[in-house]
Amino acid sequence: MDINRIISAQDKDVVAEAVRLLEKHTSGEIVPVIANRSGRYFSADLILGIIAGFLSVAVMYEFGGQAGFAYYMPVNFGGLLLGLVAARVPFIKRILVPEKMMLERVRKEALLAFYEQGLYKTRDKTGILIYVSLFERQVVVMGDEGINSKVSQPVWSDIVNRIIEGIKRKKYAEGLVEGIGMCRVILERNFPIKSYDTNELCNELVIINN
Repeated sequence: MDINRIISAQDKDVVAEAVRLLEKHTSGEIVPVIANRSGRYFSADLILGIIAGFLSVAVMYEFGGQAGFAYYMPVNFGGLLLGLVAARVPFIKRILVPEKMMLERVRKEALLAFYEQGLYKTRDKTGILIYVSLFERQVVVMGDEGINSKVSQPVWSDIVNRIIEGIKRKKYAEGLVEGIGMCRVILERNFPIKSYDTNELCNELVIINN
């Protein structure tokens, strides 16, 4: 999935404006990231390919009788290829990948993005990452230690659920803006703007097509 096909330039501007407003009224720094996926899950491709190859041979045996080895091999190979192609369909592949594996991959990539985007460098340790992974339909909201000293995990979970609702409705930018707005309310209460505050990180939506 090419994210640039589902996120318009206007969507990016709306998200950037939500970030700007948050940082105008709080001492927090927030970076929203959308990735098309956090893992490739080649094992799911292989599993479906093997199953499709086995089923194709079983069907041929049932209806074709005692065909020779030279007939079974092309059918098996064709079934394998068909399975590999089918595994490229997100809905099918998502069924084959364990939920726990997807969540672990998303968390790992979110942590990597946290460091790649420089969120650990903020003056008061008030960086927040919102990481959205579309294939897995998972969201991670990750705060630096300054934020986490005052904000509990259940609060982040509420924001995650709101963004996921947007993903399910294919309202990606809208879900992000709502999540950023919820972060703003929390930060205004716990981390108001300071006289020396500056914009330390870029306000733009980060897109990862991999």
